[in-house]
Amino acid sequence: QKIGGAADEEPSVMIAAGEESYLVAGYTQSVPGAWIGAWILKIRDNGEIAWQRYVAKAQVRAVCAAGDGNYFIAGRGKWNDGELEYPWLMKMAPNGSVLWQKVLSETWSGYWSGGIGGVAPLEDLGCVAVMDERICRFDKDGCLVWIKTFDKRVGVISGIARVPGKGILVCSGFWPDNLLARVTLISDD
Repeated sequence: QKIGGAADEEPSVMIAAGEESYLVAGYTQSVPGAWIGAWILKIRDNGEIAWQRYVAKAQVRAVCAAGDGNYFIAGRGKWNDGELEYPWLMKMAPNGSVLWQKVLSETWSGYWSGGIGGVAPLEDLGCVAVMDERICRFDKDGCLVWIKTFDKRVGVISGIARVPGKGILVCSGFWPDNLLARVTLISDD
C-alpha cells in the first residue's frame, strides 16, 4: 500500500509494535507550511494505518520499545529555527500520544553532533542513546543522567543494545572505511 503525500517522505525505522502491527518512523515534507517533520505511523499487518503523527521540526533516526509498553523515538530536532542539528528524544504511548519530548540544545554545547542515531531501553524505564562517539543515559522522564565519551580511536558508535543483567553492548567503527570494528560491553549505571 502506498502512503504519504506529494513531497518527500523517508521512513527510516520500523519495529514490531504488538497486536500484529508495526511502528514506522522517519520524516515528511508533505505537511503544508512546514519544512520538515517527524512522521510516525502505526500500521497493521494488512497495511491499514491505525494512526499517524506528525511532530514539527524533528526527524526520526531511531525507535525502540520501552519497558513500560511505550516507545522511545529519537533523532534530531530543530531549535530556534536553526538547522536540524540537536539531539531530540521523545516518549510516545502505544496510541500515538506524545508523553514528553526534549530537544537538547544550548546546555549541550560540545556534546551534540547532529542528533541521536540509536536508542535502547533500560530496566528502570529510562534509555541510553548514541551520538557519534558518545553514549548518553536518560531517566524515564528524558532527563540526562550521564554522558560517556569514547576515545576517538574507537570510532563512531553505530549500534547499541541492552544486555539484561550485564550492561550496554556498543558497536563502533571508523567511517568511511570501517577498517576497524569494535564491540564493547559497558555498565548501564
